[in-house]
Amino acid sequence: MENSFWILNNESEDYSALDKSIDAEYLIVGAGLTGLHTAYLLSDISSNIVIVDANKVGSGSSGRNTGKVTSSHGLIYDYISQKYGDKSSKLYYEANEEGLRLIKDIVQKYNIDCNFETVPNYIFTTEDEGLEEIKKEYKSCERLGIPYEYLNNIEGFPIKIKGALKLDNQAQFDSKKYMNKLAQIICEKGVSIYENTPVLGLDTDKNEYIAKVNGDNEIKAKNSNNSIIKPMA
Repeated sequence: MENSFWILNNESEDYSALDKSIDAEYLIVGAGLTGLHTAYLLSDISSNIVIVDANKVGSGSSGRNTGKVTSSHGLIYDYISQKYGDKSSKLYYEANEEGLRLIKDIVQKYNIDCNFETVPNYIFTTEDEGLEEIKKEYKSCERLGIPYEYLNNIEGFPIKIKGALKLDNQAQFDSKKYMNKLAQIICEKGVSIYENTPVLGLDTDKNEYIAKVNGDNEIKAKNSNNSIIKPMA
């Protein structure tokens, strides 16, 4: 997909490309939702954080998503329980709920206009075969204490279904509008963002990571406390 609705309908501030060598305490590669949130949280303990992106803020998968903020990602919990155990499955749910709360808290704290709305999330099937999978997922979530509700129909839904799972207190938003504002917020907290600055190589030297970027420029980050962070865009 060349562009998304979010990207096409939201103009963003331009951040310059890095044209010199610099030092950083923390270097984050990727200015998507994960990278921006990482910088936001780190900004409470460091004043020397650098984010670089090969393109622009939120121009990767974070700017091309469905706009949902949810702990419900298909029929995932029974699968995780079967493969990694109930503890891992519950931790996955709790981590996603914590992420949802973080976004909601940031939206409220900074009054971000990004069409954030609390809504339920549904997983449904129109096939008998899919119904068995839905029921299996529901039983696993019931055991784990994940508050899915089992439904035989969805009120006002125009498609006849066999069954569905409902998870309340989930959300949806304009992800690009949110990221544009979050980028401004973290810059005000002292974070430096460089667009059109791909990382072309990564070396280590004693107590430093050395990221090679545009031209012969380098970013040196401390080789301690996992000081280079490579989230997804």
